[in-house]
Amino acid sequence: MSLIVNPSPTCNWTLLRERIADKGLEKAGRLGVGQPVAAEDRNLCLEALDSILKNLPVHGYKWPKTISGSYAAVFPINTNSATLPQDFYNLISMNYVDASGNERFIFPATTREWNDTTNKGSNGGDPFRAYIDNFNVLHIWPEPTDTPVTINVYYQQVILDSQPNSQVDLDAPWMLALPYGIAAEVGEEFELSDAKIKRLTAKWTYERNMLIQHEGPNSVNQVSVDD
Repeated sequence: MSLIVNPSPTCNWTLLRERIADKGLEKAGRLGVGQPVAAEDRNLCLEALDSILKNLPVHGYKWPKTISGSYAAVFPINTNSATLPQDFYNLISMNYVDASGNERFIFPATTREWNDTTNKGSNGGDPFRAYIDNFNVLHIWPEPTDTPVTINVYYQQVILDSQPNSQVDLDAPWMLALPYGIAAEVGEEFELSDAKIKRLTAKWTYERNMLIQHEGPNSVNQVSVDD
């Protein structure tokens, strides 16, 4: 017997980016309920929304929905560097793919460890050290001499720009917080009082920190039974 469950639409409740921007205007007192929205005001808030999304990782948001990014970096013979994709933001893990197609984890080197590595151009053998520089270029050591080498890179992607008439790629609890962040961001342009900007900022900071604190990667709980 099989059980088919159709999830309720309310599980996926969210708001379009335009509505989030308008709610920011409402929090700032710039837009009354039922009033038409000035295009200039909305565009300013949409710009603020994207700036907030781009800065979330800086505040510690490590597990966005776009975590599924992966890239097979191929190193031809006598080559020890490869440029990572443009949407690369932060490394999750790197695995060396051996001749049998099996993946073996490689610990990423720190800047100091990589700088202390001598004879970076030496070759021969399987790579066991990898380093990503500030230009998102992946380096391996030693470099391949007989056959090309593939390193599977699993990474956190850059949060993409929001798109017109589309949802923001964040979970539903963020829909409460984002309008406060927008209102705080545009407060000076709308000449809000310092006290009001401070209140909006405090609310946004509290909600953002709480949401980030409860974010985390999906994991499998493993249970073992003692004899």
